[in-house]
Amino acid sequence: MAWSAIERFAVWFDRCVILNAPHPAVMQIFLKQDLGQIWRSWYALAFLIPGLPEFLLKRNDFRLLERSLKATSRPGAFDHSDMELARAAWGQPGALRSMILWYRASFRTLNLPLPDLPIIVPTLILWGVKDRFLGSNLARSSYAQCQDASIEWFEDATHWMHHEEPERVNHLILEFLSMTKGDKIGLTSTRDDHPATGDMPEV
Repeated sequence: MAWSAIERFAVWFDRCVILNAPHPAVMQIFLKQDLGQIWRSWYALAFLIPGLPEFLLKRNDFRLLERSLKATSRPGAFDHSDMELARAAWGQPGALRSMILWYRASFRTLNLPLPDLPIIVPTLILWGVKDRFLGSNLARSSYAQCQDASIEWFEDATHWMHHEEPERVNHLILEFLSMTKGDKIGLTSTRDDHPATGDMPEV
């Protein structure tokens, strides 16, 4: 949602921080043409089956969701209190169904044309390299959509970097937000100072 907001309503935003989330147009192309990303997104395809995901995910006090969080994150990223809060959130009326409907809706728009507007809002992209769901090429291609952006790579983090390295995540966000308006982003990437823009499959 952040990508779409800053793309369509740039005048409302001074800057934006993205955590392991690709630009919608980039994701659309990768889901059609990149076999690696299609394989990583198999779980989302399973969510298209009516009723079954809701039934399986709710069983045994959301045991499958808990296992998924722990299996795709670094050891210790989610402690007992984190899981208690997560189960309480999942158990809210309509919460689980709404989570699944988000994926179903995204596939319904897979073949719809998306706005092709440059991202002019200064954007900081934080990306966990060991993300099991989203490949790093998505970050590079999303970066290419921006006029003023930087990627900060978290080499040992996963999709859940804000749980795994909260101090560094918070430091980078605060540093970015404290920049004077009009300054060019000058943060130093740990993986690649100038991400390649040729990783996106051909349209």
